[in-house]
Amino acid sequence: MNKKLLRFSKRLLALIVIYFAMFLIIFFSSELSSGIKNGINVSMNLVMPSLFIFMIFSNIIINSKFKHIVSRPFKFLAKYIFRISESNIAIVILSLVGGYPVGAKLISNAINQNSLSRDEASNLLCYCVNCGPAFLISGIGVSIFSSFKIGIYMYISQIIACVITGFIMSFFNKNCIQNNISKNTSKSIPYSVLFVKSVNDAVKSMAIICGFIIAFSAFMPMVSVILKYLGSEYGHIVQGFLEVTTGCNNLSEISSPNAILLATAFTAFGGVCVHLQVYAMISQNGVKMTKFFILRIIYTLISILSMKLFLTLSPATTSCISYNSNIKQDIYSVSPTATMFMILLAIMLLFFTRKSDKINLSNNKG
Repeated sequence: MNKKLLRFSKRLLALIVIYFAMFLIIFFSSELSSGIKNGINVSMNLVMPSLFIFMIFSNIIINSKFKHIVSRPFKFLAKYIFRISESNIAIVILSLVGGYPVGAKLISNAINQNSLSRDEASNLLCYCVNCGPAFLISGIGVSIFSSFKIGIYMYISQIIACVITGFIMSFFNKNCIQNNISKNTSKSIPYSVLFVKSVNDAVKSMAIICGFIIAFSAFMPMVSVILKYLGSEYGHIVQGFLEVTTGCNNLSEISSPNAILLATAFTAFGGVCVHLQVYAMISQNGVKMTKFFILRIIYTLISILSMKLFLTLSPATTSCISYNSNIKQDIYSVSPTATMFMILLAIMLLFFTRKSDKINLSNNKG
């Protein structure tokens, strides 16, 4: 009898949640619509132009001899700080330059090529999810705080957090260098094939990233209406830990030192939206993110403390900043025709790649 009652209660609760969600979607339909438009605009104008080419570029580097050229100046860090192989330090460097999802994608590719074990990948993931300099300096420092120096300080604070977190994880990287030397002996891929695979990989990754950005952007206006009851400041903090861009854009209503530290916290933590992007790229390889979530708290605290130190040493920086409260995103400022052609080319690329995979598979069977 108790089992039947429990089963009925679960079904009733699920039914209530579903109908409540449907009610919210209908009631906040205009907010959802504006949020989706904003998400598409951010994806087309900010994310794709800054990430798409870099994802192709970074994939080519990691899968070619160029990774040894990139890694060579950082041998000391690889051997004594991170305790990882020289080739894998390239993933760390590219994650610091490219931004949030680049490191996760490169780690996923390394697992597929058997150059990283799942345990090594989970350690590397803890400090290879970093905010890129373009977003920190231009998107936050200059655009929001009207200060190039603030953006530089925020980027340096994340580099410090990456290095310290990596050093902490180095104690879990026993025999990692020796293992990776034996693994990194795979045959080189022809550059023509590598380019096609890199573009194909980048298209899939951008679909995941933009999909999550549009989904979170759709619900953020609805969330902001609900969070108004918590008070504007607390609402902005919750939004920032859900989605970085939205949280940072609302910081003009908070006093300058606190706003800078909050922006540092948002970008260091990454937000739930970024974490879901990372999970989407890593989960298919069976990598657990338990260490990532635990170390993310440490990573964020180190970034905040580093930024606090910079602001203490340079008090004039906070006194002369001015908020740019007139930031307006120009919806559909990109060409709709160009966008449609880009989507069409992406679909064609995926179709032909899948077709060639089937042909290769049938040839191997034959």
